[in-house]
Amino acid sequence: MSFYSFKNRLKDFFSFNRSHKKFVLLLFLFLIVLAAIQYYFRFRMPVEPVDFSEFEKDIERFENQLKQDSALAAQEKLKKKNYYSELPEDSAMAAELFPFNPNELADSLWQKLGISNYMVRRIKNYESKGGRFRKKEDLKKIYGFNESDYKRLEPYIQIPGPDTKATFITDTLRPKWERKKAEPVIFDLNTVNAEDLKTIYGIGTVISESIINYRTSLGGFVHPDQLTEAFGVDSALFGQIKEKFEIRSKHWRRMNINTDNPDELKHPYITKQMAALIINYRKMHGDYKSTNELKNISSLNERHIARMLPYIMVK
Repeated sequence: MSFYSFKNRLKDFFSFNRSHKKFVLLLFLFLIVLAAIQYYFRFRMPVEPVDFSEFEKDIERFENQLKQDSALAAQEKLKKKNYYSELPEDSAMAAELFPFNPNELADSLWQKLGISNYMVRRIKNYESKGGRFRKKEDLKKIYGFNESDYKRLEPYIQIPGPDTKATFITDTLRPKWERKKAEPVIFDLNTVNAEDLKTIYGIGTVISESIINYRTSLGGFVHPDQLTEAFGVDSALFGQIKEKFEIRSKHWRRMNINTDNPDELKHPYITKQMAALIINYRKMHGDYKSTNELKNISSLNERHIARMLPYIMVK
């Protein structure tokens, strides 16, 4: 191909015929109109100001609600802290001792005797469910009641004897057909079997097995109130059956926090995380000298420790 023929081909390629020229002209005009519209909307068209006042009010209301929720949460946390707070170690030394009847004793007088708010609430809960102190030793039935506190208060406990009413029918004059009422059967919660449990009104096969299984997982009941933690035993049923039980066998399973591994520390009151904290503290600080050292673990609050204390030991 010669240079001239190539030149002519190139010229034909870049040349425009009539239709091409019309198309280019229309395209150019379209671009001008598009640019004009864009300019108008961007720079000439008036923009109405946006009113953000309602939005700002909503934000302010939301922030105020957050502050109120935070304040309520702080109050609830403080209530729980006060509920489970124990008296200082030297409170027993500062306590004022005086003769008292533990039945329906005022909260302020319990505190005056050196008993913690937490334990006073347990005593009042026991009384609200119909519990009575008929002898001095009944005070030790309160779950978690300190043995040293009992020894300190025992000489001052005064429980009046039952009222004796005169009767005109003595045992010798009682008609032969009149029978004495049968004494209620009281079961030891740590030894009662499933069959005996089913003789109590309100307890069937499922609940009796639930109580036995929960007793096994606990390692033994410390207080009858723990029945409410068993599956199927709600507050209504517990109020109906609580007088049927007492704790006579007090040899429950105890875990050694100096030697037991996580599996051996498995317990309803000890989660996996709590077991890990107990073992990690032991690894870092050596063997526990006393269960009181658990208070040094910040993630364990006093309620956790109080619940697990009957089930742990140091050897």
